[in-house]
Amino acid sequence: MKTEMKDAVNIIVDCDPGNGVPGANVDDALAIAYALRSEKLKTRAIWTVFGNTTSDLGYSSAEALLRSMGRMDVPVRRGADGPLQGSRQPWLTKRLNAASSPEAPEVWRNAVGSQAGFHASSADKVSAIPEVSGPDQLAQDVLACSGSVSIAAIGPLTNLAGLISDEPQVVGHIERISIMGGAIGFGDEVDTNFAVDPVAARRVLESGIPITLVPLDVTRTTHLSQRCWDRMIAEADASKAPWKDSMNRWLRPWLTYSRRTRPVDGMWLHDLVSVLALAERDLVALRPARVNLADSGKLLLADRNGDQPVSGVRSYEVELCTGVDNSRMIQVWQQAVLPR
Repeated sequence: MKTEMKDAVNIIVDCDPGNGVPGANVDDALAIAYALRSEKLKTRAIWTVFGNTTSDLGYSSAEALLRSMGRMDVPVRRGADGPLQGSRQPWLTKRLNAASSPEAPEVWRNAVGSQAGFHASSADKVSAIPEVSGPDQLAQDVLACSGSVSIAAIGPLTNLAGLISDEPQVVGHIERISIMGGAIGFGDEVDTNFAVDPVAARRVLESGIPITLVPLDVTRTTHLSQRCWDRMIAEADASKAPWKDSMNRWLRPWLTYSRRTRPVDGMWLHDLVSVLALAERDLVALRPARVNLADSGKLLLADRNGDQPVSGVRSYEVELCTGVDNSRMIQVWQQAVLPR
């Protein structure tokens, strides 16, 4: 078991993990692993939500990760399995197409159609999938924390939107929500977390809860290369990180696919930045900002170049992340998760 600082931040991780799922990004799992191991964080619960995967596959992925890391003391909840409005089918199709594409690694193509993915060891086996938990359970998890709790929101915001609407009495117990979401640049591109459920994103932004917003513009400046990953795995002490082989099995296929399909040397570390912003604030650049949100989920800076908010469109005050020290972030992650 890890040691925690006396003033460690209570957090709930709300995520859509895909470790072990063909075609799914695995950056959630890297962020969860850090949340579990950082001495500056106390992870009180993990919630899954539809997005990168369905909430049942996300549940299996989260539980497999916790089991491999010896952290079954942390409860995993299966959350919302679709957006507040709109269809989830395009996102299901997108993942399945990735898993069977010519760029997909062989282990994905062999596993397509298997709900078990490619969890490959006894440590990765998971229990039966539970029914979906609702806002009342999330409210209980928030209130169970002594003092306040922060939420690392690294998937679509459907679970949190439900909490805010159905259990408003707990809003004051949430100290901060650190969101990986939104894309200011890149033309009309919308990041997956906001695009899957823009209605939920708007509801969370207008909640009045302090928000740290980590947009795609920052997370696409991050990268974990194959060479760096191979070095960390080789250096990791198996007695301190017995999960290293399990982790390598599910990360390596995504690294292969990402290198083949994205303009990055390896993979982006989107979700890790959001969790890092709760534990290592000196490694991220932050500033106050006002943002607008289009119906599509596209993020707009209301205060760009000193402009006033768009007429007739509500703007939201956030703490905007504008940069991250990628090298230090990887170093901090390695020290916590794959120590030498």
